[in-house]
Amino acid sequence: MRKSTNSTERYTAILKKSGKQFVALCLELGVVGSGGTRPQALQSLQAAIDSYLEYASETGLPS
Repeated sequence: MRKSTNSTERYTAILKKSGKQFVALCLELGVVGSGGTRPQALQSLQAAIDSYLEYASETGLPS
């Protein structure tokens, strides 16, 4: 479950077309997302970032 915070972190995203898919990579966290369009790939990446940050806060991993 995603927790709301007042702070906003900014991360770098690299998008690349791979065949018929777009792949988005967050350089700082090493997480990826993909989709059939750029917006879908970025949305998938945002979900991956949210999941990673939630897991990191629960387990004490750096974020």
